[in-house]
Amino acid sequence: MMRARESKPIQLKPLGVQIMGEGLLPVLLLKESAFEGFGDLSLPVPLSPLEAGLTLGQSQPHLELTGPHKGAAAIFESVGIKIKKATFEDIQGQKQLLRLTFENHPHLKTLLLPAAGALSLCLALKVPIYASKEFILRSQAMANELQGMAEDLKRAQVGLKKNHEFLQ
Repeated sequence: MMRARESKPIQLKPLGVQIMGEGLLPVLLLKESAFEGFGDLSLPVPLSPLEAGLTLGQSQPHLELTGPHKGAAAIFESVGIKIKKATFEDIQGQKQLLRLTFENHPHLKTLLLPAAGALSLCLALKVPIYASKEFILRSQAMANELQGMAEDLKRAQVGLKKNHEFLQ
């Protein structure tokens, strides 16, 4: 559901997974897919290490669908259900929320899930992924804030090691 002040959704494609370093989760970078090339906007999505590995594998277009999502794909196909699109909708705390829109299900039209747990499935099933420019900018600010907090924590740990007799 697009908010009144938000712009038209932008389609995004996976660019890669960035390993941020100690104390930070891996980040999937989704890039604006303007025409054939990539656009200027990139959406950082923090993932668990396991989900990052799955996502990295699923984002390779030349690889055949394998792994845990092959079974889900077979189930969806056998009952005729399709995920039409995935749209980033909100940020709650440090969680980005992704709304999946379904086709051909009598009751389930949409489902709101944490993006960190749903993106690898969406990539595996080649579901188009969208976000508004405003959501992308809010996510970039969140990622910068998380990185700053991790750096502050790391500096505090270094100072603690030097200044506390039990940790030397």
